[in-house]
Amino acid sequence: METINSLELKRIFKGDLIIPIDHHFQIKGKGSILTGTILKGTLKLNQNLEILPVKSLGRVKNIQIFHQDVHSAIAGDRVGINIKGIDIKRIFRGCYATNNPEAFSYGRIIEVNVIKNKIFKPTTHFGTQIHITIGMVTTVGNIYPYLEINGKRVQSTVPNKQKDFKAIIVLKEKVLIRKEKSIILISRLDLPPTTLRILGSAKLLKINTEPPLFYKFKIKKGVIKNPEHPQGIVCVDLARSFLGAKKLIGKNLESPFTKILNTFGTKGAVIVGTEDKNIRVNKGDPVILKELRSFYLKNI
Repeated sequence: METINSLELKRIFKGDLIIPIDHHFQIKGKGSILTGTILKGTLKLNQNLEILPVKSLGRVKNIQIFHQDVHSAIAGDRVGINIKGIDIKRIFRGCYATNNPEAFSYGRIIEVNVIKNKIFKPTTHFGTQIHITIGMVTTVGNIYPYLEINGKRVQSTVPNKQKDFKAIIVLKEKVLIRKEKSIILISRLDLPPTTLRILGSAKLLKINTEPPLFYKFKIKKGVIKNPEHPQGIVCVDLARSFLGAKKLIGKNLESPFTKILNTFGTKGAVIVGTEDKNIRVNKGDPVILKELRSFYLKNI
């Protein structure tokens, strides 16, 4: 209780009105009633509201706070709203009442920054199935962690000790998402009930309309065949033909080698450089070529 009382809550009373709807019903002689807690903005009598995602329009006839009629309510207040003109049968728990539908988007491919639960142990792989909760709606999706390298999303895996990471989440169905300050809960409901299932929370970075482009490292392994040839250090097995070897010229290699300098012969061998001319290279030493390859997720 002391911790709760010590929190400094900053309510935003201006701007867009955002009310997640948790209950809805009819009262004979009064009409449609919606209940929820105002997240942002100010609610007033005779205000026109739109209910999303069903796109039902109505006008506020009456506002109650703890069964008392009021002329207005502000962010943080729990309210009951008597609203005229809406089709109550179309509304469901998880809809939003707002004066600005542009404050929301409807999508299924979202980019997020994830803050991991410190005691969540399982590794998060590229494509792990998850459940996400946005507001009052929970739906199924897959999460695709990535590292940002030179502006490119590079496929990655998140170990249990990593605190945060960026990811693309692809949902099975489109959901209504608040564009600003949308906090998402990520769970692994496929895990046993005796296991901690809450992976963490996520902050919305972007809502994508097109499948994102990813990159992954493709690793080729070669070996030194002749470290003392007059033309240079000869490496084999990185290419199978002269044309294949020619395409590799200029490619960077893992240390202690630098890059592929030239082709050698007609069967795919290449000449490789080293970081230090005095470094000792032996026959049979491994040569690693790591290349970034782009790809799109399938079946989106």
